[in-house]
Amino acid sequence: MATEPRHWGAWGTVWGPRARVWVVRGVAQYMSSARPAVLAVIGAVSSVVHHWHAQ
Repeated sequence: MATEPRHWGAWGTVWGPRARVWVVRGVAQYMSSARPAVLAVIGAVSSVVHHWHAQ
């Protein structure tokens, strides 16, 4: 628990910008190549979250 702030601080300063670029690029590439699968996954996740909140 005590190492979390330090870890996230290092992540934000060192890897944050670079990781964000990689994530955005990967998501854009993945969505352009597999949009139906992405939409299906998003629908499933949102339905599961909605089910959890309904209980």
